[in-house]
Amino acid sequence: LGSEAVARQEAIFEIISTEHGYLRDLQLIHTLYVEPLLSEHAVELSSGSVAEFVDMLFFNYRELEANSMALCAQLRERQAASPVVATVGDIFDAWADNLDSFIEYAVHVPEAQCGLEAELLCSAAMGQFLQRAEETPAARRLPVQSFIGRPATRLARYPLLLDAIARRTPVAADAEQLHSAAAKVRAALGEIDRRTGEAAAQLRIRQISQRLRLVAGARESLALDSPTRRLEREGVLQALDGSGQVLVFLFDNSLIMATEERVPHARGVSQYVADDRIIPISMLDAAAAAAEPRALARMFLAQQSATARAALTFEHIGCSALSRTLVAASAAERDAWVRAVRRRVRVAQTLVEAHTDSR
Repeated sequence: LGSEAVARQEAIFEIISTEHGYLRDLQLIHTLYVEPLLSEHAVELSSGSVAEFVDMLFFNYRELEANSMALCAQLRERQAASPVVATVGDIFDAWADNLDSFIEYAVHVPEAQCGLEAELLCSAAMGQFLQRAEETPAARRLPVQSFIGRPATRLARYPLLLDAIARRTPVAADAEQLHSAAAKVRAALGEIDRRTGEAAAQLRIRQISQRLRLVAGARESLALDSPTRRLEREGVLQALDGSGQVLVFLFDNSLIMATEERVPHARGVSQYVADDRIIPISMLDAAAAAAEPRALARMFLAQQSATARAALTFEHIGCSALSRTLVAASAAERDAWVRAVRRRVRVAQTLVEAHTDSR
């Protein structure tokens, strides 16, 4: 074999060997997570049944497992026919006609990750169960989130793997089928992006809501779970006293400031501890700090005058004690916050005026 033919065989071997690895990971989902969770007394959930939780977490993984098993069987048969694999385009082109199970699973992944986080925020027992599974040698120290996202990442790799074979395929018919299969996968990825993009805004609000630790009564008044709630802007600013980062969330009805704290029993999961100074949109304004307060001057003026100029005050119009000055990374970021707040306030005022006029 010439060097190009050897490279082609290596590309074919890569897609086959990684397919087997992907199939093993799908089977590990069952042995590491599904079977133990469904077994009696494995872990007590904060709410709902274990069966519902498993369905939410891994959705139609069994369909994907069957899909991969069939593909692996066809590829093994092709390898067994000859030491040098002549064609694989026909196998992958036919396989790519049935990607619906991939699409449905991948669209569901953000929902699964969000649902898992909600459970971890409430249940130390679930965190301990997942830690034990992660420490199993077969898991390779990978967290459950990696296994949940595995099918979506595998689907995204197919076009690269198929194109690598097609570039080295001299037979036009086989190359055409490989390109056809890659195009079908890319179309599926586009559909996934479209559908996940449509749901992303509401899912992010849900994630913020479940992470927020609020004072008593605040959650009901904020109504973050309302389907009409909108997140206008979010970002990370610096506390004026240098104590650390402050997360800022501008919703269509309020401004919430919070600090992030890691959840000790859940890897990679944090909660947002909300500041008591939650400002309703009707009482909110924002402006560049007109004069550096003493704390700002002490912290930044001597060493970081550029940062000092990015001081930003979120003003509570009715109570100055509830206002707060933070520091943005740049004047441009500060100005973007001011514009976002004033744009949202204008919308709220317009709605009030329209309602008043209609009366």
